[in-house]
Amino acid sequence: ALDQHPTAAIYPLFMADGWFTGTALPDRLLQHGRTVLPPLGLDKNLPLLAADILTDRLHDLDWNMRKTRLLIAAHGGQHSPNPARAARHFAAVLGKVTHFTDIRLGFVEETPLLTEAAQNLGPHTLCLPFFAANGHHVRKDIPAALVSAGFEGIVLGPLGIAPQIPDLIAQSLRQSDRQKDAA
Repeated sequence: ALDQHPTAAIYPLFMADGWFTGTALPDRLLQHGRTVLPPLGLDKNLPLLAADILTDRLHDLDWNMRKTRLLIAAHGGQHSPNPARAARHFAAVLGKVTHFTDIRLGFVEETPLLTEAAQNLGPHTLCLPFFAANGHHVRKDIPAALVSAGFEGIVLGPLGIAPQIPDLIAQSLRQSDRQKDAA
């Protein structure tokens, strides 16, 4: 399929950069003239998209954002600082474009652990999994941590499978094409 689109850019469906997105993909693809874009979790438009998704959910619940807490459940990493760095950056930018009472970040694989971050938040809390897909961590580890913490809020689906994500990816690919054309 790539042979039919010799200038196609690659958009990694990962939440952080790392060896695969920073070394393996470029090594395989740059020799063929491909551009590897930042992964989903580092997409500069992702926090704004997440803000829209969260605002819509709050509207559906008839909740006021200023009276709601947000818990971001993220991977973290035992072997690399990149997953936590990406999640922290996402949370910081999201905090600038929203008005939640509190935004907490908890990790599956490093401190602060999700079990700790999810404690004492009350029922007026949304939990947003900062994950690309509905894999093991989202299906098993996050629910177990939230039960252990006594979490009373609402758990949303992983950000990476939100229905708006394909449009975000398409927008990034179009922008990459425009930048190539301008160069």
